[in-house]
Formats: sequence, C-alpha cells, structure tokens
Amino acid sequence: NGRSWRRGRAGTPAFTGSSCDYKHQYNMSVSLSSLDSQQLMGFKQSTNQELAHLQSSHDALVMAQNKYKDCIDSVKMIEQNKESVADKDMFIPLTSSLYVRGRNSVDKFKIDVGTGYFVEKDQAEAIAFFNKRIDKLSGDAIKLKQLITEKVSLLQAIDSTIREKIIAANASVAAKSNAPASAWTNLYNSLHLFII
Repeated sequence: NGRSWRRGRAGTPAFTGSSCDYKHQYNMSVSLSSLDSQQLMGFKQSTNQELAHLQSSHDALVMAQNKYKDCIDSVKMIEQNKESVADKDMFIPLTSSLYVRGRNSVDKFKIDVGTGYFVEKDQAEAIAFFNKRIDKLSGDAIKLKQLITEKVSLLQAIDSTIREKIIAANASVAAKSNAPASAWTNLYNSLHLFII
C-alpha cells in the first residue's frame, strides 16, 4: 500500500490521501508496509504513548480555561454585590484556617500573572486579562486537538498495515500447506497414466 511515515522536524504525523508521514528531527520517509511486525508494534506503542500525553495536555488546557472563566465570574460577582455588602462586616480568609474581620470595599484585584508575581487591576482590566489568557489557551487547545486527530489517524494506518500483514501471512501459510498435497496429486496422476 502507499502508507509511509517520514521523520521530520516537528515530531508529529501528517496525512495526505493514503500516505502517512511521521515527522521528526531527521527528514526521511519509510513505508509502513516495509516494517516488520516487531517494528510496527513498537511504533504503535510509542504512538499510543504520545497520544496519551497529548490528550492529557489537552485536558489540562481545558481545565485552565475553565479556571479563568471562574475567575471572570468571581470578579463580576464581587462587583455586582459590592454595593449591597459595602457596610457589612465579613470574615476574610488569610489562609485555609485563619480569618480576619473586614469589610468589602474592593476597587482593585490582585491578579497572579505567573512566577509568583501579582499585578493590581480594576474590573475591566482583570476581565480583559483573563479573556486574553482564555483565547491563548483556546488556540493551544485547537492545535493539540489537530495533533490528536493526526495521531489517531496514524494509529489507524498502523493497525490497517498490521491486519494486512496478518492476512498475507495466513495466506502464505495456507498456500505452503497445500503445496505438498498438490505435488502428491500430480505425482499420483502421472503414475496412474503410466500404469494404464
């Protein structure tokens, strides 16, 4: 068949029609049908591992998106309830077990921008920051989803090649097992004609 895989720079497979290319740091192309059973199974195992890693990364991106969406909801909720609780006392958590009495007069939000740094922003700036992070994660998730689709297609091509090799091997064994019987039949027919 026309299935092949090529090692290029990105370490990801790409498909065009019936051909399958596997890209890595070396630019070379090898037909899947030219690999023996052990090589195919090893290739399938490594591809499965890469697929599991990609799916785990995609799930982590989705969770991060949901966390930023929760942050937006929290900022909006605080702004909406600011007037109703402005003069009321509340307990503010400093740690998981330590609370202090205080009042809600939030005008700014301290946003974790990574590596332990916090930046003070108002409601609009905070929501814009979270939306920007969500858009970035969405773009990364789309790219990962494409890689996952390509890995799944590669696994299907490998499985198809393995099935074809099994069918060919069974046909070869069947042909070899019938060959002696055919030879004996021809010999018997020749002797029978000679005797007659």
